Amino acid sequence: MRRLILSLVVGIAVALIVIAAFPPYPQFVLSRIAVAIVVAVGLNLLMGNARLFALSTPAFLAVGAYGVTIMLNNNVPLLVAIPVIIAVSWGIGWVLGTLALRLAGFYLALVTLGLLLAIVAVLESGGSLFGSGYGFAVPIPDVFGVQLTLTLWTVIAIITASVVVILVQSLTRSRVGRAWRAMGHSEMLAETNGIDLLRLKTSTFALGSALGATGGILYAFVEGAISPDQFTTATMVSQLAYVAIGGLGGVLGSVLGPLVLIALPEFLRGLANELQIVYG
Repeated sequence: MRRLILSLVVGIAVALIVIAAFPPYPQFVLSRIAVAIVVAVGLNLLMGNARLFALSTPAFLAVGAYGVTIMLNNNVPLLVAIPVIIAVSWGIGWVLGTLALRLAGFYLALVTLGLLLAIVAVLESGGSLFGSGYGFAVPIPDVFGVQLTLTLWTVIAIITASVVVILVQSLTRSRVGRAWRAMGHSEMLAETNGIDLLRLKTSTFALGSALGATGGILYAFVEGAISPDQFTTATMVSQLAYVAIGGLGGVLGSVLGPLVLIALPEFLRGLANELQIVYG
């Protein structure tokens, strides 16, 4: 609880600095980094901690982004839409977890990749409900009369990422984290030591899926528009790169990967512009 409170304080402090000092584009970059951290933590939870090779994270990113947009377009309040989407994603992840009990490695990767391709196909040909293949402009919601602009979504994204990192870090150091490591090392040995693999795999997939959908909800409002080509296998490769650069199994690595792949190119682009101004 103390760490959760500390993470909230740090997240709010950083968010207030963003509001006070940063113009819109740096806010946009920071919010993209925060969204990527939430997604990377969920993916690292599956691949790094539990050693479950799942490629379905962009599918849940799409569920979150499209789900919240469709519900808002149908006049569902934001505070109702968010828990419904997370609960649905948790349920789908739970089902995938039961499949993971029977599949492993390459075969699990194929099944989860199939889920991703199926969802992209639905988004591209699902009719007007899904934007007729073109996607949507994401409406700007209001909560209790306050319009949630990009600046406020940047604040929300930073706080969400801070809380997610601290909570998952705490989980990895708990009995659950030890069970993940045992399962990743040897499922037979884990079962011998009394670990319930069905419960562990289903809950791990459910949590990773819920984090992916949470990232998708934030992604929709940060980007302002969504379309099927934002949730393809190219997105999956980018997310795998976040985890690979930061390192499998470490929650802080899920922070490092997005920082390197999103912040560094922006910094180098700005540096190149400055040099061009100075030297012509």
